[in-house]
Amino acid sequence: MTTASANGEHEVNQVEALTEIHSAFVMACEALTSPSYAPRQRAETLMECHGRVLAAYGPGIPLTFGEFRAKLRGPLVDLLPPWVAPEGLEDLTALDPDGYVTGDAFDLKWETDELQRIIRKLQGFNSRRVSVQALEDHLAQEEIFSIIKGRGEAQYRIDRSNLISHAAQPRTEIGELGLPMKAIGFYTEISYESVYHGWWFPCPVCRWPMKVSKLRSGDRDHHKVSCFYPRHAETGASYQFRPTAGEAPVLHPSGVETVPPQREVPLFLDAGGDIPQAVRAEGHIALKRGVWRYTCVPGLHELRLHEVLTRKLAGTGAEVRLWPMQDAFDHLVTVPTSDGGKHTFTVDLKDYSHGRLLARTIHRAEGDKGGAEWLVVPDHRANQVPLLTGVCAEYDMKATTMTEFSEMVCRTAGVDWP
Repeated sequence: MTTASANGEHEVNQVEALTEIHSAFVMACEALTSPSYAPRQRAETLMECHGRVLAAYGPGIPLTFGEFRAKLRGPLVDLLPPWVAPEGLEDLTALDPDGYVTGDAFDLKWETDELQRIIRKLQGFNSRRVSVQALEDHLAQEEIFSIIKGRGEAQYRIDRSNLISHAAQPRTEIGELGLPMKAIGFYTEISYESVYHGWWFPCPVCRWPMKVSKLRSGDRDHHKVSCFYPRHAETGASYQFRPTAGEAPVLHPSGVETVPPQREVPLFLDAGGDIPQAVRAEGHIALKRGVWRYTCVPGLHELRLHEVLTRKLAGTGAEVRLWPMQDAFDHLVTVPTSDGGKHTFTVDLKDYSHGRLLARTIHRAEGDKGGAEWLVVPDHRANQVPLLTGVCAEYDMKATTMTEFSEMVCRTAGVDWP
């Protein structure tokens, strides 16, 4: 893969190289640290990932296998070729101090895959190799929506809400959700990263299994439990416990919780003060990580926005629809006006960790695929709004945060916020 003279082709090459290198980076780190890999499988995976990085580099840029392995525990930028811009990635590493793949690294992998998918769709499939992992991630994300869309708009809302609200479930109770059998296939065993002596802990915000890591203070060991999604950990889903001899550990809150400004309280997702209880891993299943991160996590914001606006606008004659027309966009809000007309807001909610990739994805897709007028991000992504505003303006869209959008809708309807 070489540098191209045309800006468009050069961007494609950069995205493809970043996608391939980062995918190989994450897969190699998983192989290096996961106990589920046999020695031969670990070596084969590392060699395959090394080859993929060399293929992405193109000719003339050497990287020995030893150098590749040494770079896995460092920042991603150390693996990028000189012609790939590292903007926004300078501090990103694939492994945290516990040896687990970081949330930011996982998100970057999915978000670059999404951008590459759009590029390929718009420009036609070329002969370059698409990684198996990238295909699996996108097949999972797209197939699960395709599966539940086939049952009508009302059932789609029920099925999608169930996926969002039941990120983990006893295996014997999964059938009670009424999901199609193919959708149930996107649940899997509780990951080793979330299990301590056969126990796991649901995040009080999203209900997905939290990460368990071992810490040492002086001559005493203790364990930390926190949600894989950093925002949930920051807002209360972070705990510690002392080692046990096999009995269920008892969690104790740790860290300082984020307190939102008063105007953001109605839409704020927090742990609610409840301390999770240990649950036996045997007999429980959870959504695959990609489906959890890009269905459940943003879906919690979508459900909260719908719930709050429905309550605030009650009695005004306004209508708030969630995932209308089988998810053409996320929200359709219709507010009557004093002259007998109506004001319509069409909204798509996005929760990307990397705002630059979201901006480039919007640009490549030439706006929103469903025709939404508003691009709304969670309040904790407010720093992305200036960048997104500039891109959205090119496609007759506007970008804002959830709270700012809700304030605007309430003003239009003549009701107070919060």
